[in-house]
Amino acid sequence: MSVSGTGIIEAKLTAAYPPSEDTPLPPWLGPLQLQTQMMCAEVNWGVVAVLYRGTKLELTFLRRNLALQKDIRDTVIDFYRRVDEADWYDPVSPQDAARVWPAGTENTKSVKLDLVSNIVFDIMRERSVVKKKKSDLDKWTTLLMKEMGENTKGYVSDGHDRTLLKGSWPAAKNKKRPARVFISKVGAEKEENYDKGRTVAPKAAAV
Repeated sequence: MSVSGTGIIEAKLTAAYPPSEDTPLPPWLGPLQLQTQMMCAEVNWGVVAVLYRGTKLELTFLRRNLALQKDIRDTVIDFYRRVDEADWYDPVSPQDAARVWPAGTENTKSVKLDLVSNIVFDIMRERSVVKKKKSDLDKWTTLLMKEMGENTKGYVSDGHDRTLLKGSWPAAKNKKRPARVFISKVGAEKEENYDKGRTVAPKAAAV
């Protein structure tokens, strides 16, 4: 890509690791902001400069994208219209819906839900499945706690010297021991915590 004349630089700093060479720069990491700035400044090119983890700087040159800039302009106009008219976006989660309609009104007529009847039945069915899974999980956790007893740490091995899973049932705090055992998978490069759904730095395999 060759450039000439005035351009725009969008600078970003991130703690993320650099992507592979064939991975495009995600829109939220500069391209959308850069297209907006190019539209405002009426220039034809720009560059996103991303510094990854304070060590690697990557430059991504972009041309002006008129179709994308139109989408950006229309979205901004629609946003301010919604602000003026209190026209909320459709909620994307139960928590989001609770923020859109935070109070509710008592003694109103019952709303007919036939248009979403399939969703209502799906919710009831899934709740019964979740309830069954929770019952099984409680039973299995009880058996695991019985096996650990007063011990706060345990592990599952491959039958030899390698630890596959680690279990932690912390000692009591404020005279009450937590009613759950934290289970982690031990890997060569990372340790996955299944209770919290996140990846943490690996620890020693011995427990």
